[in-house]
Order: sequence, then C-alpha cells, then structure tokens
Amino acid sequence: NFMQRLQKDRAVTKVYNEFVESATKGATAIVEGKLTALNPNEPLRQHVYVYNQIFFSFAIDMPTCYGDLTSAEASPSFTQANHDLSGLHQLQAAGVADLYHLATCLVSYRGHRVICQSIIPGILNNADLTSLAEYGTIDEKKTIAANDQFHELMKKVASALKIKVNTVVDPSDGKKVEI
Repeated sequence: NFMQRLQKDRAVTKVYNEFVESATKGATAIVEGKLTALNPNEPLRQHVYVYNQIFFSFAIDMPTCYGDLTSAEASPSFTQANHDLSGLHQLQAAGVADLYHLATCLVSYRGHRVICQSIIPGILNNADLTSLAEYGTIDEKKTIAANDQFHELMKKVASALKIKVNTVVDPSDGKKVEI
C-alpha cells in the first residue's frame, strides 16, 4: 500500500534525522576533547566512544591496509568509510524484508572523520566477539559462521544486489559453507 510505505518512509526519515543530529553533536564533542574514550590507554586515533547510545570511532588512515590501488587517494580511510556507507545505502535500497542494519553516518569536523553507529546489542560487554558472528568471519578467516536462517535472508540480498553466492571452506572443520 502506497500510504503505508509513505508513512514508513517518513518515520524512518525522522529517526535518521534525529540520529544524525545527535551523532553530529557527539562527534563535535569528541573532536573538541569534551568526552572520555572507552579505551583511554590506546593511541588517540584508536579511541572509541559511546555517547547518547551511539558508538563513535575515527576513520583512521592506514595506507598499507586500505589503500585503493586504482586511485591516488591520499586518505584511504575516507574512501573506506564512504564505501561502507554506500554499501549500507544499497542494503537499505534493496528493501529486503526482515533485514535490519545499523544507523550509521560519517561526520567530518575540523579535519577529523568520525564514524557514528547505533550500538549492536551485547557488543560492548562481550569479550568474545566471535560469539556474536552469525554469518561470515570476524577472526581473519579462522572460522566461518553460517546461520541457515540468515543465509536465506542473505540470498535475497545477493539476488537484489546481483551478488553471486559463493562456497567457502571453513578452516576449523574443513566443511564447505555457502556464503
């Protein structure tokens, strides 16, 4: 129904506008040194923050890790963060039912780029982040998670975004897994 879709879009726009406004205030406070980092013993550019239920981190330049070999990009972190945000926009535009993603925005202020995201439930009080993985790998391909229910959802995403489903081998047990 067109009217339901319109009402949903208005509600989502309102929520995201409020998120961006709050994220901008938080990022500004971080750059101005008004907030305390969750990890104050780490180098400044690796500090992370939580403010108003939003998780903040800096887009840091590490040319050896994230350099785009096809361009002369001087700030690969800006490029990577832009690509991440673009990917989230594509997921949202795909309109796959039951697929939810983090509210995310980028704030550039006084030469700093801050990544602002809604908080994943349980991520801040879980030392073993691999237990939060439902799909894919977060431990440098040591283990592959493949939840069947999530896989069915991701097949819809893959179809909408014209992405091929691949088979990978889980190094922990040698089993082939579709991702």
